[in-house]
Parts: sequence; structure tokens; C-alpha cells
Amino acid sequence: MNIVLRIEKRFTRLERILAKILRAPREVRRPFDQMNSMLWELCDGTRSFQEVCSAMDSTFNEDIAPAVDRTAAGIDALKSRNLMTLLREPFTGKWLISPGTTPKNQTLAEVDEHRKFDVEPRSEKERGAAKEDEPNSQQAVQSS
Repeated sequence: MNIVLRIEKRFTRLERILAKILRAPREVRRPFDQMNSMLWELCDGTRSFQEVCSAMDSTFNEDIAPAVDRTAAGIDALKSRNLMTLLREPFTGKWLISPGTTPKNQTLAEVDEHRKFDVEPRSEKERGAAKEDEPNSQQAVQSS
């Protein structure tokens, strides 16, 4: 299962006019390959860097060797695009990280049903958080 991130575009006034005339999409979709999808799933705030590296190494074996360097490079790439942040302490739920969650500062449209995205929370904890923030919908979307 590969991850697809949906990111709202930020237009200047002139860009907004041109986008309307040219019917430009209002969002960027960033599909991840299998390794980066796994990395995204593992980096949920509950695992240390070493635990993420171990899981990546045991899943992808020689395809990711050396696992520590490749995992660090993947995380750096996500950080440089402002898609990930590193925490010094365990994640306490400051923001929603479940599938199908739109950040409060974005106004993404609902997902098309025919695209068959998996936006269901993966755990009971995520289901509870999703119910609390029901009006928001779509940041990290997993394609099936």
C-alpha cells in the first residue's frame, strides 16, 4: 500500500487568477514508493530512529542497505520538504496524524470516492482522535 500526500497549493494573487483561468489543480499530490510509504508509516511519533531503521532493514533487507544511512536520507528528504518534523520526546498527540486528516490551516476538498483511498484510522487511538476533529478531512491519504 503506497502513501499519497495531498498538499494544498498556496497562490499569490496573480497566481490565483492564472490558476482559475488555466484551471490549475488546487493541490499537489505526492505519491510515495513502497520504501518511503513504509518510512512514513513508521515515523508516527511512537518509535525511535533506531526502531525505524530496524523495521526498515527487516522489511527491505538488502534493498535498503545500509539501512541507517538510507533511512536518514529519507527522513532528511521529508524534512527538507516540510513534510516531517523530528521530536526529541515521544509524540503526545499535539496534532492529528491519522490517515485522511486535513491540517487546520488547509482547505482541501473531499477525496473522490472512485479513487479508492484508504482513509480509515489504523488504531483505536486514531479513531478517537478522528471523531474529535470530524470537520477536517484529508492530509495523508493512502492509496490501495
